Amino acid sequence: MTQADESAPEVDEQTAGPADLEGALKAADLEWRALAPDDDAFLVDGVRPGHLCIPGSVDELSAAVRAASGAGASVVPRGGGTRMTLGFPPSSADLVVQTERLNEIVEYEPADLTVTVQAGMKMADLQARLRAEGQMLALDPAAADRATIGGLIAANASGPLRLLYGTARDLVIGTRVVNADGVISKAGGRVVKNVAGYDLNKLYVGSLGTVGVIVELSFKLHPLPQAQGMLLAAFASATDAAEAIGKLMRSPLGPAAVELLDAGAASALPGSPPVDENGVLLVVAATGFEKAVQRQLNDVGDLCVSASERATVREGDVLDGLWTALRELPDPSPPGIALLKLAVPPARSAVATTTARDAARDAGFTPSTQAHAGSGVVYLKLQPDAWNPDAIASLTTLVARLRAFVRGEGGSLVLEACPVAAKHGDSGIDPWGDVGSGFPVMRALKENLDPKRTLNPGRFVSRL
Repeated sequence: MTQADESAPEVDEQTAGPADLEGALKAADLEWRALAPDDDAFLVDGVRPGHLCIPGSVDELSAAVRAASGAGASVVPRGGGTRMTLGFPPSSADLVVQTERLNEIVEYEPADLTVTVQAGMKMADLQARLRAEGQMLALDPAAADRATIGGLIAANASGPLRLLYGTARDLVIGTRVVNADGVISKAGGRVVKNVAGYDLNKLYVGSLGTVGVIVELSFKLHPLPQAQGMLLAAFASATDAAEAIGKLMRSPLGPAAVELLDAGAASALPGSPPVDENGVLLVVAATGFEKAVQRQLNDVGDLCVSASERATVREGDVLDGLWTALRELPDPSPPGIALLKLAVPPARSAVATTTARDAARDAGFTPSTQAHAGSGVVYLKLQPDAWNPDAIASLTTLVARLRAFVRGEGGSLVLEACPVAAKHGDSGIDPWGDVGSGFPVMRALKENLDPKRTLNPGRFVSRL
């Protein structure tokens, strides 16, 4: 909930599920507890779950899902809780199954550049283990210190490095899941080239736990780069920045990340040059061998110099703060924010950035806007003093306006976080928007893989 949010509805006091759920959990010899009526720690968009189970093994998690399914109860999978604002409020939430105790590395082969890890492990903990071997998992989403591997993959979270390394769909090579009936199944394997026929791994990436609870993941890894650096260039207008970005993306330079920030987002970036109110900041990251990084940043500076007089190169220890700020701005978990994710063709990233910023200002907000400009993903973050009815009405209008814009660009808009009141009721905002011709396939998959609507019912597109 947000600060001083007097317009939000009362939470759903769903403190008990189907009558035989507790009996089924006892029969399965599982540890669980009923959640107290005043325990807000596990609320899902205002819906209060009735029970909590924290399995200590994959078999226990399987037994918990099987028990709930047999009792006709619903299951809400939960990792670190950093992305529980994504999607619709669940239509029911009888049992939360938390994966935090499934936090082991199952198999790690540094020579093969592969790792298999349980879904409840924190992303930051995995990266620390890999760094000791000079390797990394090339995913850099927000809240890595709190988010679990499984939760990040279920939400298809990524960060600035997606430009160079791709997203989770490009890095996951194997999955192990608990299906809606409690049966454990596997897809892919522990070697990079293992796919024949349908790549079921991609089914679970971004599915929000609605067709299976991810319990184990195998990834391909990358070596840690020898050196890295960033160039920061302030532009008076997005048009000037777009010209530089276009030249950069058509060049053979191959940057690791190309980020475009408005003045609000740039103000949170340590060491940022001044950015005019209507200007933008371009951040280009390079990684690799030291001499190659220096040469790349010099070449990027040459592309920017004609349009920007304020370009600076950052290297060394200051990079940690820059990477952190770039990664954490689109964190959907802080209370009191709305986070909109626009997807447009990469060449339209600059236009989308200024369109989102200007539309938010017109709606009365003070925005922070950041684009993965080489990938066409634009995040708009809003954090007013209070989400009163007028602010929620303004958010509703803003989402409709920006959805009309992205439709014209052939893109989409997902509302990754917002106040509870904005999604409840007949006039609530649809967080997903129109998914187009792919919806019948999504519905068929849900009906076949979860016919009893056990897993996260109602949270996915069109309330699947």
